[in-house]
Amino acid sequence: MTDKRLRLLGLCRRGGMLITGEEAVGNAARQTHSVKLIVVANDVSDNTRKRVEAHARAGNIPLLELPHNRKILGHALGLAHCACAGVTDKKMAQQIQQLLD
Repeated sequence: MTDKRLRLLGLCRRGGMLITGEEAVGNAARQTHSVKLIVVANDVSDNTRKRVEAHARAGNIPLLELPHNRKILGHALGLAHCACAGVTDKKMAQQIQQLLD
């Protein structure tokens, strides 16, 4: 795995700073406002993409589409697959976003 964003996301998961799954991310974004960054795989369905975008807009949360599919994102997180994840730590979210530059 060479993508630093994926490594940081894996670190977030091991550190308890990551929520996985579209429904769980949406709930955390709306109810507790604990999500600081939402990441989504590049092969999610149009419906999932629309719901994730709505969660991001509603909570004023940055949304990052990764150049990886659900299987690769899931593998980085120790899961079979993952379409969507939410970073709950502000500094880790900033570090992941800075890797876009």
